[in-house]
Amino acid sequence: MEILILHLVLCSESLYEDEEFDQRQLAALLVSKVFYYLGELNDSLSNALGSGPLFDVAEDSDYVHSLLAKAIDEYASLESKVAESNEAAEKVDPRLEAIVERMLDK
Repeated sequence: MEILILHLVLCSESLYEDEEFDQRQLAALLVSKVFYYLGELNDSLSNALGSGPLFDVAEDSDYVHSLLAKAIDEYASLESKVAESNEAAEKVDPRLEAIVERMLDK
């Protein structure tokens, strides 16, 4: 079973990385959900960011609630580092900003 899941993740990640594949966002969403159910929230969030509008912030599920909480924590942490730093800080991923903004708009 673990080998099947690993194969699914690798195939889906390959599809997401293929810029000619027209369902890249769907592949990213699938990989995000697999990582979520494996307990890998960082990888799950990273792939959810790649799924664009297919990651439905209005969906009432543990998956979405968990990733929104993770996204908000990540966003707040990055913004806090920027505010505390006198040096040029790492820019917040615009995809992360977009998810937080979509969540606040719902």
